[in-house]
Amino acid sequence: MRYVLAPLAVLLLAFTAQAQSQQGASKSASGQQKPPPQAQQLDVEELNDNISSYVGQKVSVAGEIENKLDARSFVMESGGIFDDEIVVVVPQKSQGLRPVRLREDANIVVTGTVRSIPIVDVERQLGWDLDPELKIELEGTRNFLVADRIDYQRD
Repeated sequence: MRYVLAPLAVLLLAFTAQAQSQQGASKSASGQQKPPPQAQQLDVEELNDNISSYVGQKVSVAGEIENKLDARSFVMESGGIFDDEIVVVVPQKSQGLRPVRLREDANIVVTGTVRSIPIVDVERQLGWDLDPELKIELEGTRNFLVADRIDYQRD
């Protein structure tokens, strides 16, 4: 009986050690919590080429501000010829994000969540009160990047 329990005890110890090492994997050597993994960085054209595979996911997208739409949104482009624009929206409840301070033609990286829904749903879900003319302009737009973070890129 002792010979049967010994291998079982070794297996139990091995599984316990493995589980503890996996739990500790998200902590650094100093015991501090590691930051979450970085979002995949793309340019706007790469994002749009496979937009359906990114819907609902957090991504970092590099590009240039083509034009500001209003105080909370702008169009970002990557300089390609086709399919190189996406509308970036900053949620009403965002903290510290001020797209009104961004300048056109600035090179930036936006980290946020890709959404593929009609503009009226974006407006309702994000508390975005669109100007009627802008609503008409964006009516056919279905893909948006909801910003969590906006960083300037060095030229």
